[in-house]
Amino acid sequence: CLIHLATNVVDASGTATLDGFKAGDTVTIGGKTFGASEVPTHDYLGVSSTYAALAKTSVTTDSLTVLKGDLAGATITGFPPGTVTGATHLNDATWTAAIAASEAAWVALDARSPKTDLSAQDLGGYTAAPGTYDFSSAATWGAGNLTLDAGGNPAAEFVFTVDTSLTMPASSQVVLTNGAQANNVYFITGTTFTFGANSVVNGTIIAGTSLVFAADSILNGHALVRGRVGGTSVVF
Repeated sequence: CLIHLATNVVDASGTATLDGFKAGDTVTIGGKTFGASEVPTHDYLGVSSTYAALAKTSVTTDSLTVLKGDLAGATITGFPPGTVTGATHLNDATWTAAIAASEAAWVALDARSPKTDLSAQDLGGYTAAPGTYDFSSAATWGAGNLTLDAGGNPAAEFVFTVDTSLTMPASSQVVLTNGAQANNVYFITGTTFTFGANSVVNGTIIAGTSLVFAADSILNGHALVRGRVGGTSVVF
C-alpha cells in the first residue's frame, strides 16, 4: 500500500499525474510543502493535516506499506518494515491533538449543506459535480470509477458523507478531472471505508471505526479515523 500525504493528482498546468507535483510548484503550510494549486479551499483538518495515517487505537500493516507523511496511533504495528517519511507519534499529546482535530473535521464536513441524496446511486461509473453528497446507509459502488468534475474551478469541493460503510471494488479509482484537486475531496463514513485491490483514491478519508486497505491500493491524501468511536483502526 502507498499513501501520498495530501498529494494532488493535478499539477499547476492542469495535467493529471498520479505522483502529484511537478518541480517548481511549492508552497509551505504547517511545515508541509504543497503545489501552489493544491492548497485546500477550507482547512477542515487542522493539525491532522500532516498525517498520512492516524487512528484512535491501532495502525497495523503486514506489508511493505509506504506512508509519505506522519503516522500516529495508540499502538503501531509493522513500521518497520513499513516506511514512514514523516514523524511517528505513539500515544502522546501530539497524537491526542490530531485525533481531536480529525473528529472536528468529521463533524464540520457532516454538517455541510445542502446535501444531494445519493442513497440509490451506484458510484461505479458516476460523474459528480462539486457539492456535498449523502448516503443514508451504506454507499453502493459497483464496477467502474467515480469521476469528480470540477468544471475548471480548482477551489471546487467534493464531500461524500456515508451513514455506515463504503467499499470500493477492485481496480476502481476516484478520478479527478477539469481542475479537481485531491485536497478538496473528502469521504467520511460512519463505520468502515474499505479499499479494493489495486484501487486508487484521491482525497481525504475520515472513517468512523476502521479504514482497511487492500493489496496494491493507493491513497493520495489522508487516512484518518475519527476520535469519537472506540476501537478505531487503520489496517494495511
